[in-house]
Amino acid sequence: DVVCEAPVAQITLKGGRAGGVVLGDGTEIGARRAVLGACDPRTTLERLLPAGTLDPDIERRVRAIPVSNANYGQMKVDVALSGRLNLTRHEKWRGDGLNLRLPSHMLGTEAGMEQTYARAAAGLLPLPGEFSIWPVIPTAADPSQAPDGQDVLYLYSAVAPYQPEGGWDAVKAQAGQAIVDFASSYYGGLKDLEIGRQVLCNEDIGRNAHATGGNIAHVDMTLGRTGPLRPARGLGGFRTPVDALYLGGSGCHPGGGITGAPGYLAAKEMLRSIRT
Repeated sequence: DVVCEAPVAQITLKGGRAGGVVLGDGTEIGARRAVLGACDPRTTLERLLPAGTLDPDIERRVRAIPVSNANYGQMKVDVALSGRLNLTRHEKWRGDGLNLRLPSHMLGTEAGMEQTYARAAAGLLPLPGEFSIWPVIPTAADPSQAPDGQDVLYLYSAVAPYQPEGGWDAVKAQAGQAIVDFASSYYGGLKDLEIGRQVLCNEDIGRNAHATGGNIAHVDMTLGRTGPLRPARGLGGFRTPVDALYLGGSGCHPGGGITGAPGYLAAKEMLRSIRT
């Protein structure tokens, strides 16, 4: 069974092993063989397990799992439009007939990205024109995502301050406008067609996706958190110190990205274990 809109409040233990979950409304769901947590590792092991379940040394390692990317966060601006965007200027430059509305794009320069990383680490927003943005026009491939003849556009800024100077409430609208201004240099009609906007920072992503720190990869993607060290030493094989409890999701090997690999590998390990 698949149950939606049902946040988990706690993982239950029976005889020292994972025995199921309790939902936010108090409903208890039993697990006959195993529990696999696809949420981020700190949520699974730090907040959903009953206090005192883990060895103190493991608890310290869990609390130390990094999620702030050395003060690099991210932003995303979703834009609803009354018509269709065009990239005819760039299509003419290419001259090969490719419909540039269909692929995803990358906007920015190497020099601008270096500057943006340095500013983000200091809690400062990127300078105008120096955002690193990965945009997509979802309606180009799937028109059903908007009314006939209209587009939606998402603008993902890969680098932004994790904790900006003055806080996100003070700068989010300004940052969102700067991203739209930058993108309008590439997407014909963006400013004239906009009818609605949603601006998300890592704090919003954290609340919406229940991801610690709003980290879209669940755990920092660093050399020290890859392979058997992801998400932490002693937790790299999808199994946890709690019998019948497994980790899955981007916080596990091989990490973030739209691959499905962490969940696939976690499921294989879980099935292998419960069959033996």
